[in-house]
Amino acid sequence: MAEGDINANIVQARQFQLVDDQNNVLALLGSGPNGSAGLEIYKGDTPRLSLGTDETGRVSLSLRDNAGTISVRLAVDSSGSPTVFTFRDAPERVRAQILLQDDGAVGVTLTDGMGAERVNITVLADGLALVGLYDKDGNPSDGLANERLED
Repeated sequence: MAEGDINANIVQARQFQLVDDQNNVLALLGSGPNGSAGLEIYKGDTPRLSLGTDETGRVSLSLRDNAGTISVRLAVDSSGSPTVFTFRDAPERVRAQILLQDDGAVGVTLTDGMGAERVNITVLADGLALVGLYDKDGNPSDGLANERLED
């Protein structure tokens, strides 16, 4: 079947656009090179929500502010982990991140308004908890660790 052909059960295309009465794009569903695919929901000309896969099989959901900047992102790689929750206040500045790794470790990273890592809390799969504190330049300033947790 050629691209764009219609049959009783299947419609094929590389891109679908949902538009309003004035022909403004409200949503876009499309495929890209190397097996990527995505859905974007718009308010005006600005994407506000994105859901997609990339060529590696990674899946992500992004929530965007009024300017289209990603504020919150959830991503899962092709194997199902690690899972990453990312919170941003500027296009390239992550303010908080939660990471769940496939080995059972979990971590939280917090940054300051300049994007420098300031606090990192990690619990390893074996129960060891680590806390890293960093100065305004992102250099380690102090750290805490506890004993491995026993059942």
